[in-house]
Amino acid sequence: MIMKLPGSDEKLRKQEIEIVSMLNRWYQVKEDLIYSFEKIALSDIAEPSKSYIKDFVARVKGGIDIDTALEMMSDSYDDHFYKYVLKQLRFNIKYRGNTGELLDNLESQMMKLDEEATRRKISTSRERRIIKVIYFLSPAAGIISIVRNPVSGEFFLETQAGMIAMVAAGAVYLSGLLFYCLTGRNSSDV
Repeated sequence: MIMKLPGSDEKLRKQEIEIVSMLNRWYQVKEDLIYSFEKIALSDIAEPSKSYIKDFVARVKGGIDIDTALEMMSDSYDDHFYKYVLKQLRFNIKYRGNTGELLDNLESQMMKLDEEATRRKISTSRERRIIKVIYFLSPAAGIISIVRNPVSGEFFLETQAGMIAMVAAGAVYLSGLLFYCLTGRNSSDV
């Protein structure tokens, strides 16, 4: 299993969009997939994509057919979307589809996925702020309830059952708060 760093999904998603967009733009300039990949390899895209694309271009220029070279490049990537794009290109080449239309559709699909991810990130961030407010107001509400209501104050502060209940509620609260803090730090949504 590959461990991902917080925020790495967003960086990968941005790189995927950049590569598909550049591939589409260069293909519009000259309807040649190899030319498009060559131009991407010369650009300033991040590693390891740059190396994979350079290897692909070298393989094709060395005589390997495009389908096999695309399959080899697909095997290099661990990301499902890259594999999906390369499989679509392979299928398109094999059955002589409209590559320009395919690249337009893939770019459009990536933009929609990015917009949705951004929307979810904003929504999740807002919800996390609301949860934080609730978590920090809960103890205050409990203390006010104990202080203002003499019956509950007497029960929680003077009886053994009340003290046990208060300790149990405090333990549940602290474990929930700890869980929230730990999952919040590991989430790329915050």
